[in-house]
Amino acid sequence: PDSSRTRDILILLSGERGRNVAAVDRLGAFDTLERAGATCTSKGCMLCAPGHSGCEARRTHMYAQAAHAVFCVEPSGDTLTRSHLYVAIQAGCVPVIFDGVHKLFADSNYSDATWWPWRAPPQGKRLARSGDEQVMRRFGGGVDYRRFAVVLGAQDLAAGTWVEELRTLVQSGRVRHLQLELDKVAHLFTYARGPCTGALRVCDAFAQFLAFVGRAHAVNERVGAALS
Repeated sequence: PDSSRTRDILILLSGERGRNVAAVDRLGAFDTLERAGATCTSKGCMLCAPGHSGCEARRTHMYAQAAHAVFCVEPSGDTLTRSHLYVAIQAGCVPVIFDGVHKLFADSNYSDATWWPWRAPPQGKRLARSGDEQVMRRFGGGVDYRRFAVVLGAQDLAAGTWVEELRTLVQSGRVRHLQLELDKVAHLFTYARGPCTGALRVCDAFAQFLAFVGRAHAVNERVGAALS
């Protein structure tokens, strides 16, 4: 992805307002962006970057929007993941995710980390699905999302101040660091046309999956040998 390109959309939320009502992040994100002056429809929101008014008229296709957005808000999807996260990462758009926002996990005081592809359990937190957390901790290979994404909590969503936090990241120049880190992990969210070659053994998402299975098999072999 060319994360260094000029991007006229500051914040993009691509998705229907009424989907996945069991999670509070989607409706909350829509409401906050509308209050911040974004142009919103039933299909999403766009907040133009300073000096780039009218961005919503220039970018009408989902892929073009992601390729010209600085931040992509990724609320909970309708399935185990959200396809637009892959679009955002491949387009160099810094993902914005929220932890602890699903009503199914209300008993945990909305503190659990949400599950995303290859996400490693954050320090001091647990993933919302404990089975997945145990697998990732045991076999490794997880990715620290805080290196390349903006990870916020349910309290940030409720406060409605996260838009200003994103503006601060741009003004301070820290967003460029996130974009550079995003470039480093983009291949893990892409499917290559052919097998991996050269020094990069894990060149795409499928190779990452095979490497994970290989580590799991090796660990189970060692455990089995120790018990025999």
